[in-house]
This record gives sequence, C-alpha cells and structure tokens, in this order.
Amino acid sequence: MKKHLIVASLAALIVSSAFAGKPGDVGVSLEFGGLKSDATAKVDGISSDGDIHTTYEALRAGKYFDFGRIGGSLGYINEDDGTDGKFVAINYDYMFYNKSQFTPFVGASVAYNWNEANYNIKHNGLTYGPEVGVVYDVTKEVELELGARYLKSNVDGSKNVSGHRVSLDVDSSVQYYMAIGYKF
Repeated sequence: MKKHLIVASLAALIVSSAFAGKPGDVGVSLEFGGLKSDATAKVDGISSDGDIHTTYEALRAGKYFDFGRIGGSLGYINEDDGTDGKFVAINYDYMFYNKSQFTPFVGASVAYNWNEANYNIKHNGLTYGPEVGVVYDVTKEVELELGARYLKSNVDGSKNVSGHRVSLDVDSSVQYYMAIGYKF
C-alpha cells in the first residue's frame, strides 16, 4: 500500500509539472471581469464623489519568458451606471514558476481608455497599476486565470450641457477578473 502511494504521488508530481506554463508558450485568452471606479462628477464647479460599477470583456494575447509573461489586450467596458468604453492595455507579470498546476504572479498593467458617460461626456485617459493573480493549468493547452488590478487613473472629460459645465474625473479603479486561455 505504501509503495502504491509513493508511486501515485510521484506520478501526480510529474503530471502536474508537465502542465505548468513554460517559457516559450504563446497564448490567447478571453477575460471577463468587473470593475469599480472611484469618480468625481462636477456641474458648474459643484462636485459629488461616487462609484461606477460595471463589467468588461477583453481579448488577450501574450508570451511566457524565463523572466515572466508579457501581454496585451483589447477590451470593451459594458454600459452600466451610464458609462461605457473601450481600452487597449499592455502588461508584464513575474511568474512564480513551480512544479504544480498553480502559478501565482505579480505584475503591472498600463492601459488607455476611451469612455463615454451620460450626456455624451467623453472621458479618456491612461490607467496604470499593479496586478496579482494565479494561473491554473487545466491541461497542457488550457489555462484558467483569476486576478485583480488596482489602477490609478488620469481619465477625465468635460462638456457643456444645457449651459452648464459638466465634468467627470476617474481617480482609480479596482478590477477583478477571470480569464480562460489557450496556449500554443
């Protein structure tokens, strides 16, 4: 019995290390997430702070290297709470490679956003910040990823609406996401 347990443990270790993301792998994935942005709206200089809650989808592509993972994404922010938009992003993640199917990572993300809020107020700008997560290799080709990002922002915009100056400034955002990917 003890011998079978040792053989089974070694087989599990060998199989799980075969699934771990490897340098040289190239992948594409679909990312689905939610975000909460801290924003300030002003009308004629009178301000109100609030949160914008919405969801988003992104198409991602990237490559694994010895030193981590580099990738990019194109995304769409769904129209919730009166705002919607698009973004393009690049990211770098340091991958904590190991012999299990779980690979944690820490990294950084930079994105440019094109957004539109109520009254057609366009608020565009840069977001940037750290990200953390874990990649789970389901098979040699398929991976699932869970992660979170904290993004500072210089996204802002303003417009005259019925003779009143209306502006919107997004200070920061928190994103939580899940992605499913395929590695070549």
